[in-house]
Amino acid sequence: MKNRRFLSFLVAALCSLSLLTAPRAQAQGEIPDDPALLPIAELVMYSIELMKKEQWEKALKFNQQAIKDEGADAMADWGPMFGTIYYRTGICHMKLKQWDEAASMFEKCYKDFPNAKDAISENEFEKRALFQWAKAEMKQEEWQKALDLFQKFLNELEMPRDRFSSADFFISRATCYYKLRQISPGNDALETAIKNRLVWRVPEEAILSCFLEFLKAAIEKENEQAIVDFVRKNRGGIVATDDVMYNPYGPLILKHANECLKADMKRAAITLYQILPGTEAAIDINKDKLAAIGQMKFLRDGVTGTMVYLERLEKRDEKFAEALESPKSLEIYKLTTMAVMHEREGNVRGAHAAYRQLEDYYPHAEKREDNLYNMARTSFLVDGGSSALADAQKFLKLFPDSEHASSIKRLMFASLFAEQRYEECIESASEMIDKLPKGTADHDICLHVLGGSYFYTGQYEKAAPLLEQHVKEYPNSDSKVAAAYFHAANPYRMMDHITAAKRLDAFLEKFPNPDENVFMPFALLDRATCYYMNEQNDETVEMTTRLIDTYPDHSIIDQAHNLRGNAYLGLEDDHNVDAERDYKAALALAERWMHDVVAGESLFLLADLMITEGEEDEDKERLMMALPYINKFWADYEDSGFKRQMAILQVPVLIEDGRLDDALAKLEELIVEKAKEEDIASLEKLIPNHREAFLTANSPEQLREMYLAFPGIDLADKAARALLYVEVISVYQKIAEKAEEEEARLKAEATVNGLFRELRKQFDVKDLAPSILVDVGDYIRKNMSGPAVKQALPFFTEVLERGVSEYRYDALLGRGDVYGKSELPNEIELGLADFRTVYAEAEKNSLKEEALYNIVRLLMNKRDYAAAETKAREFIDHEPAFGSSVRTANVYLWLGESFEERNKTDDAIGVYARVWATMTGNIAASAPAMERWMKILWNRNQPAANGKMSDRQGAYEGGLKYLRQTERFKDQMIPSDLALWQSVEQLVKKYESNPKVQPKRGGEEG
Repeated sequence: MKNRRFLSFLVAALCSLSLLTAPRAQAQGEIPDDPALLPIAELVMYSIELMKKEQWEKALKFNQQAIKDEGADAMADWGPMFGTIYYRTGICHMKLKQWDEAASMFEKCYKDFPNAKDAISENEFEKRALFQWAKAEMKQEEWQKALDLFQKFLNELEMPRDRFSSADFFISRATCYYKLRQISPGNDALETAIKNRLVWRVPEEAILSCFLEFLKAAIEKENEQAIVDFVRKNRGGIVATDDVMYNPYGPLILKHANECLKADMKRAAITLYQILPGTEAAIDINKDKLAAIGQMKFLRDGVTGTMVYLERLEKRDEKFAEALESPKSLEIYKLTTMAVMHEREGNVRGAHAAYRQLEDYYPHAEKREDNLYNMARTSFLVDGGSSALADAQKFLKLFPDSEHASSIKRLMFASLFAEQRYEECIESASEMIDKLPKGTADHDICLHVLGGSYFYTGQYEKAAPLLEQHVKEYPNSDSKVAAAYFHAANPYRMMDHITAAKRLDAFLEKFPNPDENVFMPFALLDRATCYYMNEQNDETVEMTTRLIDTYPDHSIIDQAHNLRGNAYLGLEDDHNVDAERDYKAALALAERWMHDVVAGESLFLLADLMITEGEEDEDKERLMMALPYINKFWADYEDSGFKRQMAILQVPVLIEDGRLDDALAKLEELIVEKAKEEDIASLEKLIPNHREAFLTANSPEQLREMYLAFPGIDLADKAARALLYVEVISVYQKIAEKAEEEEARLKAEATVNGLFRELRKQFDVKDLAPSILVDVGDYIRKNMSGPAVKQALPFFTEVLERGVSEYRYDALLGRGDVYGKSELPNEIELGLADFRTVYAEAEKNSLKEEALYNIVRLLMNKRDYAAAETKAREFIDHEPAFGSSVRTANVYLWLGESFEERNKTDDAIGVYARVWATMTGNIAASAPAMERWMKILWNRNQPAANGKMSDRQGAYEGGLKYLRQTERFKDQMIPSDLALWQSVEQLVKKYESNPKVQPKRGGEEG
């Protein structure tokens, strides 16, 4: 090795740039042209000086001469330190774009001149050579090789000696990954640079250039989601100052956005469009930079470290001025394309924002009329209200003769719909609907607004045909989700739960994406309610659970908890604890959200649960647990809409608490209130409950005295007074029916007759409104029995004689029922005639169902079994459109009875078997069906044959199996159902005792 004195001099030459002592020639401003024959120390020093002056070719010669002079002995003579000359040689090659030669030099620096632990001098660039080697490989598009070198550098570097640019490192790695189309690791690297951009002073241009490489990779891989996700996550990092984004990177990003469009990656295109700044903002930023730079040619940004050049700023300013005035600028093209694309994708709000920017910033655009029209049109769809009206008025003022003028005029009423001014919508849309050509967007909007306004105002029958028309004629409407929901929910509001269930199922299947279907939680609640109304409690629990779990913070979840609690009570097993938990959850949410109606309902349901359990179990302590809920209801939620229900419900609790007077006072208060409102439905509930409570401590005579002069009810409150008369009559009629002594019976009947005479005297049917006539007639027919029920006939007949179409079917059904309760064939025939009229003429399924059901019933009463069979089959054929499972069960029983009466034994057996097999849980139907089925089999008495058991064995085993299936419901049965079930039980025991029957024990099955 060379002597230590010379070696120390070389170390200084190689390792120091600022403290070098220049040779004599350099001090005189002379650097030799020919490096040959110069000593190595001077070669090194001259090369460093030339590199500082960026004279790369000449510096390269001096470095190459040093390498040539030392040759293969460099490591032996100078040690690792000589590697620094190879490193600087590589830098010169890089500056001269001689990538392969540069890579070779860096490789030699790293491989041939490694530092040893005990070296006197060292190669300070040993590890950094890896970094530059990787950069050289990048220039040669050796992306994987560059990545490997970057990783090796990262693994081996020793800080602080191996200082490097973190920004350059991570940007370079990201670029390599993107070039290899490895998007995920590329994103990791680029995001690291973005997160540390301020600390590392990462140039905006470096991030944006790398971002462009990312876009190329993602577009080539057709990975739209990657673009959308990356921009959402890193928007603050990739969006540079507005002027830099606008130019030069704006056109490049716009180019990639258009490539996304061509590749059908619309969301990605929208995302890229959205990160581009407006021209005005870019101009302002550029002018600020011009003011800051003053007369200097360049300036370094103190935050990002980016160099700002005066010449570039001036050129940008010129381009910005041109763009501001051009009717076809890039930004106009961008905004127009974005608007169209947004609308195609159903993002009307995004389209509207783009049109508004076009109008606000580019009023000189060549298609301003179209832009302003679209801005006004989408304004109606997005915001409505005064903003949309202002946009429409601006358009009409500037372009009164436009072909779009009529459309804008018609669209103006849509803003009323958005502001929930439904009555005004109905008035405007009703005038326009027949004037608009079908199949157009204008007709689409008008039809939707009209149908939706009827829906929101509770005019469901008027809404129905419009909603039906909309979903059929405009399946791709912008309002398709809302229209489809209205169409599905409308029959639910009309209490047609079967039709609603089918439509709601279809709606939920067609629009399953909750991000696009804002009506989904409402549809789920409606569907769950349909399940509940159709006594499908398991399905109700499942649907409400889905709703609660999916939308725990939605404003209707309190309602869902109440509904689920109700459904729990209808399940086979005891779920009272679950129901109570749901009611309490609903109450807590409703109070937090100030949903008074739901809170009132929750309190009512909790009180009802306590009272029901207390009365069923004769548990007075449980009964009294309802009292806090009752008190809270009257203190905080009296106006929630459940006053009537709570006033009725609380009676046994207040009686137990010694407060009968309070219970009666609340009922009386509500009776007076509802009398003023002519709320007959509520009065029909309140009056009987008041009567029952009143009679617990008062006599019928006291009731009569009070009811015929009820405090607070005026002479003008005719409906209420009539109902009170009928209630007193019903009390004395029951007294007459139960009287054991003839004198008492005759006295009670005389009172009934006298009251009826007084009723007719007090209330001339000619003076009563049709609604009151129907209500009083219905009240009489439902509460009277025997000949007294005919007292309802004058009320129904008066309605029919007046020809009031609104109450005609109600009167026919009422009169038909009165006649149908007679035992006289001619009066039964009159009842049939009324029911047949309703069935033939009515359009509503509920009316047709009631009429046909009663036709079957009266035909059975007439013993016209063949005709009854025909009508029963007709009812069953229509059953999917009818909503009452109880009526359907009864019709099946009548059908079986009609076969039985005509000795069609096999047919009767089949019908009864269907009832008890498919309606097992409906004890009122399944138990009678089972009993009749058993008796028919027993009487038929066919012997066992061909492996089939005998009729009598089958009757016994069928009944036994039924008892085992339903026994677990026994404690929950109402008395009438329990009696029917016990009849089956007695019959099974009777058959079991027959010596010809083989008894079954335990879990043994036949």
